[in-house]
Amino acid sequence: MLKLSDGARRAIFNYGWPGNVRELENAIERAVVLAEELEISEELLAIDDEEKLTTAQKSDLQNLQNTPQPNRGALIKRLLPALRS
Repeated sequence: MLKLSDGARRAIFNYGWPGNVRELENAIERAVVLAEELEISEELLAIDDEEKLTTAQKSDLQNLQNTPQPNRGALIKRLLPALRS
């Protein structure tokens, strides 16, 4: 079972969540898709990294909630390089 690291919990608590519950849900879902271990790290949440995204990438991120489940992994992987740079 996946769990949040202490750093991830602090990041969630300290972030302002301008997108409210949907943004939180998307951040956690993205982290779950990308998790390679049983603990979700602060880096996988990537909640402070959205300023690095282009307008198209921000649109993709906002539309993640409405993306069919089978396509979400591909969308997240397309966004990942921008979030890691």
